[in-house]
Amino acid sequence: MIGSALLLQLEEIAFAAWPAEDVECADGWRLRWTQGVTRRANSVWPNEVTGDAPLSDRIARAEAFYAERGAATTFQISPAARPGRLDAELAARGYRVDAPVSIQTTRAETSIVEHPHDVRVESRCAEEWFDVSARQGRFASMAHVYRALLERIGPRALYAWARIAGDPVGVGLGVVDGGWLGIFSMLTLPAHRKKGVGRAILSTLASAGLERGAPNVYLQVERDNVAALALYAQAGFRHCYGYHYRVAS
Repeated sequence: MIGSALLLQLEEIAFAAWPAEDVECADGWRLRWTQGVTRRANSVWPNEVTGDAPLSDRIARAEAFYAERGAATTFQISPAARPGRLDAELAARGYRVDAPVSIQTTRAETSIVEHPHDVRVESRCAEEWFDVSARQGRFASMAHVYRALLERIGPRALYAWARIAGDPVGVGLGVVDGGWLGIFSMLTLPAHRKKGVGRAILSTLASAGLERGAPNVYLQVERDNVAALALYAQAGFRHCYGYHYRVAS
């Protein structure tokens, strides 16, 4: 079982790796808003509690924050969530469970393998990387919001993309922080899946992260994403802990 110190460290690192556009501190909780781009950047990070406000008041403040933005109040619930009864309280209020996620970790050297693909890594967001990740991915309708989020990551970012016959066919994003490399935005274009592209991108990112002083790697994958789970298992990743979202009805 993961220790509480490592759990909170990973939650803090992951929070910083995916920086929301607007963050309001609410007695330790952090209320995040990024115009609807990703659940993580539009949910409550409830892993710290300060002050003595009752839980009902804390939840009401969060609900007011998201109501002002026309969004459903959403909490990201991991074993680090505080107070410990938060998940049960949200369930009693009718908040539904959404998108259970597995946090997986490995050592960087475990993920590094020989591969036949042309994979490049840069610290800047090249247009051909952005074209695949944003315009051909799930952020096509909100590409400007996604670009701003990437810009907030700054020099911690590693942008990797694979080419076949000179054309970009897959991408991945690494974010380095505190000896850890976070893996985000993995995408292989449909016509090029099952060719080892994702594995090659993971390997290249792990190698680049290791060069930047990150011997440990983590990622977040939804528990029903069978193809991604198989890829990450092949790359040596193992389940560390999980989280899910609670969304107001």
